[in-house]
Amino acid sequence: MYEQMPKERLFKLLATGGQNGTLKNWYKDEKTLCDRQNGLLSNNHALSGYLITNRGTVLIFSFMNSNFVNPSSEIREVMQDFLKEIRNKY
Repeated sequence: MYEQMPKERLFKLLATGGQNGTLKNWYKDEKTLCDRQNGLLSNNHALSGYLITNRGTVLIFSFMNSNFVNPSSEIREVMQDFLKEIRNKY
């Protein structure tokens, strides 16, 4: 999809952190952690999307966490911190 569709249109199709959809309450301060799709079932959490780094590089990522015993909020925090680190480093 990334190669076949303009970025502006593609990114509008996905939930934006801190703004809408299932990510409205997450990634609020991260404009470049912008476009993702979230999925959550009991003890399973998936997150895929596009990460725009500080240098403007677009990275495609996907997380799949399953069979965890910690609260999903802790899993989300770890993913958020990891994405921030990648965004800032690259």
